[in-house]
Amino acid sequence: KWHVSILSIYYIKSVFKDVYGTSIASHIKEHRMKFAARLLMETPKSIKEIAKEVGYESQSKFSKGF
Repeated sequence: KWHVSILSIYYIKSVFKDVYGTSIASHIKEHRMKFAARLLMETPKSIKEIAKEVGYESQSKFSKGF
């Protein structure tokens, strides 16, 4: 059997920031935007399609994040 330790979300966030030098949210956003940029350059997909593909609810939220 696997035993899972329950860690505080604050502890996890702190360790992540110490290791990567950025917050989890910023790290995820950076990777989403890099992937979106690649899709914009390499595919004929619309901005709306790409926004949905990388996890944004709307094209306007995606554009603001970009």
